[in-house]
Amino acid sequence: ELEVQQKPSVFFGMLIKNLDFWQLTEHSNILASFNGTVKQAVASVAGNSVDSDDIALALSPGSVIVECTVKVPTADAAEKVQAALASSHRLADDLALNLEALVRIDMFQGISTGRIAVSGMSAPVIRGTTQPPSTTTGLTTSTVATPPPPTTTTAPQCLAKGASCMLGAQCCSRRCTPLHRCANTPVWV
Repeated sequence: ELEVQQKPSVFFGMLIKNLDFWQLTEHSNILASFNGTVKQAVASVAGNSVDSDDIALALSPGSVIVECTVKVPTADAAEKVQAALASSHRLADDLALNLEALVRIDMFQGISTGRIAVSGMSAPVIRGTTQPPSTTTGLTTSTVATPPPPTTTTAPQCLAKGASCMLGAQCCSRRCTPLHRCANTPVWV
């Protein structure tokens, strides 16, 4: 049986206020410029090992809710990116300034509904990491092979029912209500 290993990534979300989601997503060239601006801002904070191509975005309405996934090669790199994003005091401000400059261009003016602000930034969480098997150094005194310890996956960090949220992806149920509270786990019929 083949085990599929998931590459580690760092996930976080944010709310970008005063942008019209439907106008933004209606035109591919406007959407591409927006995505490039967001990815570049995230990459500049995430560290030298991250560039724009390592970042995937998922957008949804509510002004514009942006879910960012930063793909990294190792769990070590994921921890560094998580720390850089968590400690950044400039990402929200820099991104807002860059988007303000973008909407001043004629073809982008229709997507702005006021002064652009970035808020509700969630804490970055690491996904897809596994604990490496432990190794020991020293002299081998036996020829009996021992199996490696089982690989365990770190549990995803998520918010319980009733916790404050900005994005559904933050909640264990994957449902954030309009009142910004995690909802019950959905019941499928």
